[in-house]
Amino acid sequence: MVEQCKKGNRTTTTFSSVGWNEIQKDFNKKTGCNYTDMQLKNKFQKLRKVHKELKNACKQMGFSMDPSRKVILAEDDEWEAYLRGHPNAKNLRTIGCPLWDELQIIFGDATSEDKDMSLCPSRDRKDNAKWTRKEERIFVELMVEQCKKGNRTTTAFSSTGWKEIQKDFNKKTGCNYTDMQLKNKFQKLRLLHKEFKNACKETGFSMDPFRKVILADDGDVWEAYVRDHPNAKNLQTTGCQLWDELCIIFGDITTIGEYTKSFRQEDEDTSEDEDTFEAESINSLSDSDEHQTTRHISFGSLDPLLTLDAMDDTSQEKSPISPKRAITLKDRKRKKFNNLKAFSEACMAFTLESMYRINKDRKKRLTSVPLHDPYPLSRCIEVLNNAPCLDAKLYGKAMNLCMHSYWREVICQVPRELISQVIESAKEP
Repeated sequence: MVEQCKKGNRTTTTFSSVGWNEIQKDFNKKTGCNYTDMQLKNKFQKLRKVHKELKNACKQMGFSMDPSRKVILAEDDEWEAYLRGHPNAKNLRTIGCPLWDELQIIFGDATSEDKDMSLCPSRDRKDNAKWTRKEERIFVELMVEQCKKGNRTTTAFSSTGWKEIQKDFNKKTGCNYTDMQLKNKFQKLRLLHKEFKNACKETGFSMDPFRKVILADDGDVWEAYVRDHPNAKNLQTTGCQLWDELCIIFGDITTIGEYTKSFRQEDEDTSEDEDTFEAESINSLSDSDEHQTTRHISFGSLDPLLTLDAMDDTSQEKSPISPKRAITLKDRKRKKFNNLKAFSEACMAFTLESMYRINKDRKKRLTSVPLHDPYPLSRCIEVLNNAPCLDAKLYGKAMNLCMHSYWREVICQVPRELISQVIESAKEP
């Protein structure tokens, strides 16, 4: 069908009669089948539906497509809610659409320059990006900066945030990644963060605070967990090296949102107190001074300027005070500024307190709970010293490999007479 599209035998909705005749003739010749044109057209319609389902799923908020496997990436709860309204999309997360690039050509999207072009990952546009560790770290650091700037919404970054991330990332790395490529990487990092966080909550599992990998008390328990959660198979070896930064990107927004809600509720209660105060009449000069001073000091604790205003109000006894004094517009603006300032200070205090507790817990684990490594470096050195046919070059390469737990286990377990061959064929990570 792609060949017929290139020959110009593709109409607006289907192929011409010449196109279908050539497709049927060449297909039966190559496969040895004897399919009729009706059978081929039925398959054509099924492929159209698969293409349409995947394209519609990619447009959903929070969904993206893995450019290499051609499957949908989404959170479990969001995907279940989507399936209730689109039952035909149930296989898009597992099987996906391996022939997505070709179907884009057949059904028109790949040749048109419409807005759906961003959904088509092609090799010419380098959508199959291969991320290095350096590029991944730069990408995460840029996202943390946008979080600090306030360009992080409840589920993703704002359009301004994504533009700045894309611009700074391509400038620092020399790449030319599109916003879709960056959003796909964002979804993969979200899934990694979720898998790692869920694994830490399981009984018998803990996190190595230094290497950012999962520690399991029982290997059989970990194998059983991996069978139920296949995406967690690398959490014991590769782990999540950018865990601290991902917690800022994916973790803090919920807590801040809850704090914002409680702050707004407190602000509404304060507004009700203002209305009550406006309605009250001041019967005497002393009563009004005492009432006004108490009000100013209660909010002045958040701002030194208001505390000084309260002192000025009480010291100027000769100034006339109206029998019915209401809060002026200037007082309202000043009070609103105070509340916002108090909220920002509280957010800063909350962040500093969280960082202090994390560092305290990390130091406590490093000092009080020794990390158990079944294949320590000293054991690897002893094995290498006794290994035959190991020259200085291979010995140095082996020491570099021993910096990783995976290779320490391999060196300790492999027969000694084969160590030199294994190290020589190994690729340094």
